[in-house]
Amino acid sequence: MAAPVPEKNSSQFVSLLSQLLSTNNSEKVIEIIQDKENKQIIKDESWEIVRVACEYLTLDTYLKSRSLFNSCETVLEEIARVALPEEALLEFLEQIESPDSDEKFSALLKPLQIVLLQLTKRKEQSLSWCLSTIKTYIKGVPIPENQNLEGNEKLLMDADPNVQRINDLYSRISVFYKPFIENVAREVHGDIPEKEVIEKQRQLLISFLLHILEKPLVYLDLEWNSEGAKSSARVSAEEIVFCLGCIMPDVLMFLDYDGPINESSEEDDAEVSSNLDGSLHYFIREDKVPTMSLSVLYYLIFAEGLLQHLLPIVYDPVFVFRSCLHHASVLLKNPEVMILKKGLLLSQAVIQKLPDKKILSIELEHPSYRQFVDVLTHAMVYCGVEECRKLAGTIFKSFLFKFDTKGRYLLMCNLQKTVNHSGTLGYIITLLKDMIRQEIAQKDLPNFFQGKCLYDLVTGYCRLPNGAESDLVELADEIISALNLLRFLLLHDEKNETCIWDHIKSFEKGYFDPLREGLKLSRAHYKLKLRELSEERQKAPGKRSEVTITVGCQQLPDVPYDQKVFLINSALNAFDLMECLLSHINECIEAKVSH
Repeated sequence: MAAPVPEKNSSQFVSLLSQLLSTNNSEKVIEIIQDKENKQIIKDESWEIVRVACEYLTLDTYLKSRSLFNSCETVLEEIARVALPEEALLEFLEQIESPDSDEKFSALLKPLQIVLLQLTKRKEQSLSWCLSTIKTYIKGVPIPENQNLEGNEKLLMDADPNVQRINDLYSRISVFYKPFIENVAREVHGDIPEKEVIEKQRQLLISFLLHILEKPLVYLDLEWNSEGAKSSARVSAEEIVFCLGCIMPDVLMFLDYDGPINESSEEDDAEVSSNLDGSLHYFIREDKVPTMSLSVLYYLIFAEGLLQHLLPIVYDPVFVFRSCLHHASVLLKNPEVMILKKGLLLSQAVIQKLPDKKILSIELEHPSYRQFVDVLTHAMVYCGVEECRKLAGTIFKSFLFKFDTKGRYLLMCNLQKTVNHSGTLGYIITLLKDMIRQEIAQKDLPNFFQGKCLYDLVTGYCRLPNGAESDLVELADEIISALNLLRFLLLHDEKNETCIWDHIKSFEKGYFDPLREGLKLSRAHYKLKLRELSEERQKAPGKRSEVTITVGCQQLPDVPYDQKVFLINSALNAFDLMECLLSHINECIEAKVSH
């Protein structure tokens, strides 16, 4: 046993400890710190001892002298056991609030945990301080750069230093919070004197777990297909979600949560009280839950299949569908591919659970659907990863077919007013053709897909904003799809069940004639450009091309001669296809007239 410090002189003890640490005498440090004869000195001088020990909790010490680093951890843990818990808590909090490295931050978690578990007073406030400090630190960690990785490329993320750092930190803090989760999970349902205190701790822990489920974890790959190994981030996410499942009375309790309610009238308060479980008041009156974290939670539950055994079966499937689409929209709004992909997978999962035509048209009054369509169509066009763009297109189609006949009709009418991208409009028109094909196959054709309703719907997609002078290259996708739709209707509705034939003259005058005129003008324009390029090349073969090409009122950036020729020929090919479709439509009309 180590000899006690002479005369129990506190300052001598601190000086001796400092000297031993400076000379890397780890064994002696542990010997004097664990000597029971020095217990009172350690208790009296805890603040100074913590300061001295923390000076060596650096990355350099961790890498070059692990034994010294470990002995400093032992010193701190002993202080946590010996000193007054209230004092030790403040000492450790002072150090962990401004850590110099992840190593120091992590080393302070264990003594903080020891102190918190020993506290008998102000447990809730003390736990709140610690969780807030940890939450602030973890959110300050740099996120990995967006590399637009696809498929197996995402496995490379684990080699990113920032990802490794995040994974290490999550692994360390999980060891810290698990004992508190276990205590709350064990006692929250019991009839104990401290039930109110436990309930407050439960709320604190739920809020904390949800916060760390957001940044930086949301930027990592949490997907798992049950075939390969789980990423470290996935393991951390599972631990957090399983802990939430242990202390949340209902894992879907936040399904329709849409941010805090900071200001409300007495009537609003009464309404909230009547509609929400009492445990939610803690969260709805303050900003205790980031919306993004809830979106990640429900992504992990519905798309990745976590906590399936805890899902209540009393919820209306359409309510779950709508609420999850709202959370998917939160993820889809983010330009980071790792976040956007989670939104796609969440929406895909909940859409697949519902049969077609399950949702009534009245549901469209809810703003969640409009929001979802806006962000999904944006992802279809502008996401930098092809895999995500294709998935967004597939989800969009499935989404449209989940509504009843009136709902589909209203969606299609609205989309023609809100979507401006020609490629997306072309895809929507193709989906409309599939819808009409389904409806025509039925014995009783719905009113929404015949007569004036159908005419109004189809003409909305047969648009030439500037008549014959419209930019046919910019509008090529939607024009070709619209012509295909009209040809399909004329071929498959010879009996005029949809009454489409009653409006042929209107289509001729309002669409076909200006389109034919526009094709003549556009073809002449691009042939002229092609001739100018050819003449320019003959006069100065090596000179930079100065012929300009304009699409959608915007001049294309300067490109090489060969690429300009390619663009012009592509435009001419599109014109050929439009004329071919117009000819087929004209043949259908002539055949009908002659018959």
